[in-house]
Amino acid sequence: MPHCPARLAEAEQVLNDTAMVPAIVVVVLLLTAGLVVWLLRRSGEKASGRLVRGRRIPEFTVQTGDGEAAGPSDLRGLPAVLIFLRGNWCPFCSAQVEDLTRHYRQINELGARLILVVPKPQQTTRRVADLFGVDFTFWMDPDLTAARALGILHPGGVPADYRDDYGSDTLRPVSVVIDSEGIIRYANRSKDVRERPDPAEFVKVLERLR
Repeated sequence: MPHCPARLAEAEQVLNDTAMVPAIVVVVLLLTAGLVVWLLRRSGEKASGRLVRGRRIPEFTVQTGDGEAAGPSDLRGLPAVLIFLRGNWCPFCSAQVEDLTRHYRQINELGARLILVVPKPQQTTRRVADLFGVDFTFWMDPDLTAARALGILHPGGVPADYRDDYGSDTLRPVSVVIDSEGIIRYANRSKDVRERPDPAEFVKVLERLR
């Protein structure tokens, strides 16, 4: 029985369409993955729902190097740059501190305080600061109560190799500039734990506050 050309053409089209299905699936998966990555990176542009530019920074309590209580209310009267660091184990945080030392004097000359908020005492970051002759102020958040209050807690953020010494949770890398009244003028949560904002951005914000 002779084959109908129309039926042969239809069958060939079905086979071609079927062969294209895996390629279409791959393209859809790649586009979906790209969208997810874009959304995650875009979400990092804002520090958190509680750190919003134009609003007063939420009150929280941490410890000074002397073990005394401290918080945003202690900064009233002067602008301040608050840098939240993940931990002594984080090489990107140590690099950030080294970068900050190059802008420390500019920030200081603009009348602002530079505060480093860390989960535990930071011997490495202190050594970096001492090496460059800068006098950073360190605030400690050992129980991560400030991280919770600000919505920047990172559960399970400490790598497994360091959890015996530092626990499993830490805070997310966040940079905030507040004015003399405690109003947030700049807030950034790093899009990637390896990335940090350029300290020159803090200087520009502080210059606009003069």
